[in-house]
Amino acid sequence: MVHASNFNKKMLLLATRLANETGMKRLLLSVLEALLSASTRSGLEVESEAITLVRCIIRLVLRMMSEPGADL
Repeated sequence: MVHASNFNKKMLLLATRLANETGMKRLLLSVLEALLSASTRSGLEVESEAITLVRCIIRLVLRMMSEPGADL
């Protein structure tokens, strides 16, 4: 999705919302990472956007690590 010629950050925001609502944590993690890299590529107007994305990624990773079978 990120490499598409008509890429728009709104597409990633929609994917983030859908992944969160359906509980697809691995997809949500990859979408958040893509959103962070897309934001840094286009230049952040506000650094708080990047900080918020990093915080969400860290919280999600910690939540995924606490699940049973995470060491697999």
